[in-house]
Amino acid sequence: QNAGLGREPGAAPLADSAVELPGVDDGGEVQTLEGLDKVTVLSNGLLNVVPVFEFEAKVERELVCMPELAQKTFLKTVQANTSAKPILAGPVELIRDSGVVGWTQVLYVAPKERFSLSFGHDESLRVCRTQKHESEDDSVEGWTHNDTWLTLYLSNLGGEEKQLEVIERIPVSEIEHVRVELNDEDCKPAP
Repeated sequence: QNAGLGREPGAAPLADSAVELPGVDDGGEVQTLEGLDKVTVLSNGLLNVVPVFEFEAKVERELVCMPELAQKTFLKTVQANTSAKPILAGPVELIRDSGVVGWTQVLYVAPKERFSLSFGHDESLRVCRTQKHESEDDSVEGWTHNDTWLTLYLSNLGGEEKQLEVIERIPVSEIEHVRVELNDEDCKPAP
């Protein structure tokens, strides 16, 4: 299964002789990837890293917060696989200016396809999510009215101004007798 976010905007179209690489579920395609240099793999059972290829790509950075899942703000990057080879599924070592900051996983990413990585949470931003629920039965109409108030408190403890995207889910009704409405007037800023 591809983990990518689609081809990079403005990427050159694939040559006629090139074929879009199928995913693993499609039966895949046999690939031969050679290491950049010869390596000695010890038989000690430890992880051996064999560099296969390198590439450089422009990176889009953003801070993302999904308080329903975790009351933290995460640094997310989106970049394209600018190499001619696929990135195979497996672990990714995350490196920033200060050095190694952790590990994550990536699924198969085809050449020229965009993919995202999470570099962990931003310690200087605090998020607190509270939820209040009230239910009222209308005996005349026979309906139940449920009101839910969701409040997010965001704090920046750092010295610099930051911009982030806050993602919250809103329930959707699939039957006509249940109506879900968002009270835009009480949302500051407006969603």
